[in-house]
Amino acid sequence: MGFQKKSVFILLLLVCATLTQVYSAAILFTDRATFLSNLGVVGFESFETLPNLGNQSSITTPSFTVTNSAGLISAPGTPSFTVTDGTRNLQVSASSSSPVVFNFSNGIRAFGTDLSDALDFGVAGHSLTLTTNNGESFSPAIVSPIPNQAVVFVGIIADADFTTVSFSHSTGSDGYAFDSVVFSEGTVPEPSSLVFGFLAILAMMHSRIKNS
Repeated sequence: MGFQKKSVFILLLLVCATLTQVYSAAILFTDRATFLSNLGVVGFESFETLPNLGNQSSITTPSFTVTNSAGLISAPGTPSFTVTDGTRNLQVSASSSSPVVFNFSNGIRAFGTDLSDALDFGVAGHSLTLTTNNGESFSPAIVSPIPNQAVVFVGIIADADFTTVSFSHSTGSDGYAFDSVVFSEGTVPEPSSLVFGFLAILAMMHSRIKNS
């Protein structure tokens, strides 16, 4: 094999190795439409079926349980923060710096949520961190300042099942709300599948180089 052919072959190997590393981890999304375009069948929760609840340490929905050790999550009949679906959302008290944890009984591969009024107090540098029980961590997932009552989206797609998603705030002085939660159980069409396509192309190119 000539020098040029060897160079092409090595380059393709490096490209495929890089793609494997990039696409084998969880991916953070900040656009709902792009996030949803990567999913198949999804579950959805907008907290519409919850009764009026004051501050709690645990709130159970038909899809998952949300916990906060400080007991400062609520589902008020008249939400203080922007609602993105229906008339209800899940709120976090402004005095809570303890993580808010979404717990699923079955493993999921994708999770996304609207966040309203988060990090809107005008102080730069504060952040919201998202982690899973598999060790994936996005710090920060979003960073202040964000306009008052603004809605942002945060979602992740992972290559292995996880059962908990935690949101940790860098300060306890900011109240915010979750709404329009989307999740997907089982196998999700993963970007890592692109690697196999490149490997197939690599094999064909190697065959042509060998025969030339």
